Amino acid sequence: MTYTDDSITTSKERSPSRVNAKKFEHQPTLTLSYWTDGYNWAKQNKEVISIPQSDKIIYYLPAGEETTISEKEVKRYDNCRFNLFDTYKSVYFKIWCLCLSNNPEEWRTATCTCPSFLKSYVCKHIVGMCIRLKYCKPPPEAKNVAIGRDKIPNNDGNFSHFSAN
Repeated sequence: MTYTDDSITTSKERSPSRVNAKKFEHQPTLTLSYWTDGYNWAKQNKEVISIPQSDKIIYYLPAGEETTISEKEVKRYDNCRFNLFDTYKSVYFKIWCLCLSNNPEEWRTATCTCPSFLKSYVCKHIVGMCIRLKYCKPPPEAKNVAIGRDKIPNNDGNFSHFSAN
């Protein structure tokens, strides 16, 4: 195994012993946009199927505009074998699978199969389920935006401003 100068530089930059070390983030930052989307998702009262396990609970959530899912759909999701991408799409983009610890203090370590989580390691489903379960409390400003309002990005890329529909 060989190391490049770049990997040594990166390691030094992240070293906690350095005065100006770059901090390594272990958990994603929750922006107002995630809190607002999570709060609005929780208010939609989508039907959720939960399956308790020893130290965690698996939640199956309807994706998109769907509000319910059946036990049969969950079994198909868990046991699906597919030969075509269309089969994969029809099963795995209809239900999101959220895995959450039984310990409310560890809610930020939850995982979800939705595309947003796979990109950002946080999503409205995790925030929304944790709000529903009272594992966390959203900031008051997250409650001020009605469902269906359009978000407009501000200069720093966050979605803290909203326009009327």
